[in-house]
Amino acid sequence: GAKAPTSGFAAVQTAKGGFSFKQRVITYTLSDTSESVLTLEDSGSMIELIGNASGPSGYADLITLPIITAADAGWWCEFFVTTVFHSSDSLKIRLNTHSGSEDSFHLVLQNNNAVTTTAWSAGKDILTLAASTPVGTYLKLTAIQGGAAEKWLAQGAQPSGTSMAIASS
Repeated sequence: GAKAPTSGFAAVQTAKGGFSFKQRVITYTLSDTSESVLTLEDSGSMIELIGNASGPSGYADLITLPIITAADAGWWCEFFVTTVFHSSDSLKIRLNTHSGSEDSFHLVLQNNNAVTTTAWSAGKDILTLAASTPVGTYLKLTAIQGGAAEKWLAQGAQPSGTSMAIASS
């Protein structure tokens, strides 16, 4: 059945019945600099990212992923940009890191016709969608390994520009 979205997110579907054969779709609007935290229950969600190309700006939103134990490996979600980000807005997606973190992202990004990869490196725990991220940008995050050294696969595609990157927090 349907679940209420995590704080900071909004439901797109209001009637999700049966055996949940539909993928859960929620929205996230860039609107401030506060942190929104996804939970283990949010696994499998498609998250629509809504920017504000013409409105107030200067937002540096933050979404934090759940802590992944060994049993939670396989947790995943997808992001899709449906409204371009303002030229001074960005979104950071952060791993909910363990102390002395060895957690990291591995980014595989298709940008136009080029594919680039950024290999796992301990402490690379922030993925940034930069200012002016275009409509059609897609990102899938999958927890490959849980525990004190989480490994996440980030698979992204962008129609133009290079505005997705990983770094250390």
